[in-house]
Amino acid sequence: MNQEQMWLIPLLLSSIFGVTACFRVSLKWSLGYLVQYLLVSVVAVCGFCFQPAWFFVLGGWAMFLLFNVARRVLLNTVAVHLGALRMEAALRAARRLCWLAWGPPGRFWIDLVTMLDHYAKGEVKQGEAIAERWRRFGLPPQMRDTLTAYLITGIVMNRDWQGVLEKYEKAVELYQEDLTAKVKGVRFPCQAAITASRAYCEMAQFDKAVDCLEKADLAANFHQREPLDTVFVSFFALCGAQQDLDNLFVGMSSPASAAAVPDYGRAFWQGRCAGANGNFAAAIAQFDECLSLLPKNDENWRKRVIYQRVRVQLAEQAATVASSPEQTEFFVAALRKEGINDRLIPLLVTAADESVLERARRMREHALTVAEIMDTGKRGPAVTGLVMFLSVIFAFGMTGLVCDLPFIKNIYSVVFNGGLLQGEAVFRGEWWRVLTYTFLHANLSHLFMNLFGLVWLGKHVENVFGSARFLIIFFGAGILSGIAQMLLTPGELAVGASGAVMGVFGASAAATLRLKDVLPATVRNSELKWMAGLALMQI
Repeated sequence: MNQEQMWLIPLLLSSIFGVTACFRVSLKWSLGYLVQYLLVSVVAVCGFCFQPAWFFVLGGWAMFLLFNVARRVLLNTVAVHLGALRMEAALRAARRLCWLAWGPPGRFWIDLVTMLDHYAKGEVKQGEAIAERWRRFGLPPQMRDTLTAYLITGIVMNRDWQGVLEKYEKAVELYQEDLTAKVKGVRFPCQAAITASRAYCEMAQFDKAVDCLEKADLAANFHQREPLDTVFVSFFALCGAQQDLDNLFVGMSSPASAAAVPDYGRAFWQGRCAGANGNFAAAIAQFDECLSLLPKNDENWRKRVIYQRVRVQLAEQAATVASSPEQTEFFVAALRKEGINDRLIPLLVTAADESVLERARRMREHALTVAEIMDTGKRGPAVTGLVMFLSVIFAFGMTGLVCDLPFIKNIYSVVFNGGLLQGEAVFRGEWWRVLTYTFLHANLSHLFMNLFGLVWLGKHVENVFGSARFLIIFFGAGILSGIAQMLLTPGELAVGASGAVMGVFGASAAATLRLKDVLPATVRNSELKWMAGLALMQI
């Protein structure tokens, strides 16, 4: 097996796992995905049988990245646009997604955006018809929960809070039935519970709102800070928790946070919070600011803001003069003038008790702790530094091989030959070799595999132990691995960070085992299972 064919092994294994997952989920749903994984598998097998192997390596990995990474990026883009109610942008992204999500999954996301667009326009029957069509299709449990979550979001747009709760209770009933029937892959309808929490907040039933968030098990389902924060933005705003909302916005400084809750969204929720506290003038000022910040032609958001502004105006009038049917009709007429035909729900000026807010704060802190541990998207300085250093050393080595300058070749020879692990040389006193061999790699495949493991596992370990301890683990494992290699096979030469990376793997497994009081059981068990699978594959 040559160096190029080594790249085909993880490609083939990943495709086999993908094919297995398609059969486990639902072949009716994932037939398009199955075809994609089979195509990648065929290309990988051809790479072992025909030459040049690099042609099949490049083709196979390009297909794999397109069908998996690019598809996931587009899927996240659709979800972000839907969360911000940017329907046109979501529809454009969903149409592009169809090119990569073949069959029912691609159609599903286009229909999902179309369904929400119907709800945004008040066309409830058309939206419900789309949802009913997919319910009859027989979606896998996870996608059924996604459909329910977005269906409830559509009901939220029409402010039918009782309808939201009815859909949530139905989703819980289906979940219980699946548990009884021992359906594979069944999960509690987390997103539906979060939306039900919003409905209870709108009805000023804050105790029940917190109950829903607890049932949603946020720590198990949100492993990035930004989506977690968006859950609590609406909760703290509707509870009238001004200080909590301000603190939340201060912490939401990343580009991902700005995309999830843009400036006009922050002004909107500040207005909702002020209204819940009875600060009507401040609420109207925030809504006016929101209107000024809105993108042009964003009718969904404009109607949403105007509706809330009119509610605050009506509450302000009722606080100063006796409320009358004529007053309400006046404000309803103002809404109709803006093209809003919704019924006007009176504003509830009430804030949550401190005990309720304290429960929510504890829940958020726990979820944030888990997110800090599990978020492999964070940029750890130690992992980033090691990746850059190992890459630079390898690039220098490649320069030494192809460069004709004697000076460069001599330096490369000294670095490589003087740094690789050689038992006899170490026994002669060249002790530094048990460390320096970690920085050298035989070829590009060797480097890539180690960098992949370092990034994948290292960020988790750095999140748990911190940068300094992570470096101690990495270099300590590398040195001990070198000593073991030297004692077991003293006559062989060795280079590479594989031993250090496997030490990081061990630290990741140990941390997962020891954090049983922090990590939710579902997260912990899932992590341990894939680690066991990875260990078997390594063996």
